[in-house]
Amino acid sequence: VVFMALHVLHFNFYVGTFVQQITSIAQRDPSVTPAPETGTEWTVQQEDDVNQHINTIVQSFSLWLGILMPSAILIIPLVGRILDTLPLRHGGFLACNVSGSMWSLLAMVPSLPLQWLTILV
Repeated sequence: VVFMALHVLHFNFYVGTFVQQITSIAQRDPSVTPAPETGTEWTVQQEDDVNQHINTIVQSFSLWLGILMPSAILIIPLVGRILDTLPLRHGGFLACNVSGSMWSLLAMVPSLPLQWLTILV
């Protein structure tokens, strides 16, 4: 029960701050935001291009999260079936806890490719 309460709280926090988290990760990712050459500063055009690229990435992540979250309704019966057919001692509940823990760990890693995996889990 404690795991479920904490997991739901963490999930709600993740969804509520999703845009800010993805934006922050994208801004720190060197493949998205390359550093200016040594001894130079960003021009306004370069900064606008980088910001536009980050906005595109964030919109893409948000779109897929918005599509996949409601589709969980298709997976919920499968989770119910696993919990009904596999008793606690055979790992049904363990499988749900492991997937929840895996999602929590993936959500904490500041990597854009892993955030795609986090959305799918």
